[in-house]
Amino acid sequence: MRLPELEILKSAWMRFVAEDALLVEFGEKLDDEVHQKVLRLDSALKQSTISAYIETLPTFRSLMIKFDVFALSQETLLNTLSTLKATNLKTAGKTWRVPVCFESDCAQDLAEVSDLLDLSESAIINMLLQTPLKLYMYGFAPGFAYLGGLDKGLNIPRRATPRAPMPEGALMIAGGLACLSSVSMPTGWYVLGQTPVSMFSLLSETLVPFAVGDELQFYEINFDEFRQFPAMPGNAGAEQNTG
Repeated sequence: MRLPELEILKSAWMRFVAEDALLVEFGEKLDDEVHQKVLRLDSALKQSTISAYIETLPTFRSLMIKFDVFALSQETLLNTLSTLKATNLKTAGKTWRVPVCFESDCAQDLAEVSDLLDLSESAIINMLLQTPLKLYMYGFAPGFAYLGGLDKGLNIPRRATPRAPMPEGALMIAGGLACLSSVSMPTGWYVLGQTPVSMFSLLSETLVPFAVGDELQFYEINFDEFRQFPAMPGNAGAEQNTG
């Protein structure tokens, strides 16, 4: 295969992990620079001549390319990668305003994190509300969203022992990241709030409310507003910020 035209691929590591799956890795760091490379390759592939025969799965630092082996050979896939061009590549996602409740049972670990980090509960909430977080990937469970860009002041290690099941829609932090849960399950993360937005629904055309690369700007709602929020599938209640 000749040297790729797409600059980001010149330093990427590619390997077939299955007969019908190619993994392209861009590094070991979990940061926005690496993730932008993932999004650029994903965008280029979606505009390519083979887009109808592939499915892509973006993560923090890699892109899994699943392809139809009856329509596309490994050699053809690699040749296509070598000729991808960096024209009109879409890497900027949408920005959404996402409601979060930090009251009552919605914020089960907020007091504990306040003690561990020696920060007031209001300071922690303000740190979560001030800056949009970027959706880096879905994983672990359908609709389970991993978010980057968390304030460094909220960096706290995961629990040594998982806590009791957290609620669906929990906003959690651990290891310098945040996440939004799609289902209730035990976790080593700390629950600071809860969104009423459904993170996964088979009744929704897109299954999940947000795309990888989107930014989520949280805003605070009280417990009564949380309980009254429309119980609808998919992205119901998540407002796109057009400002």
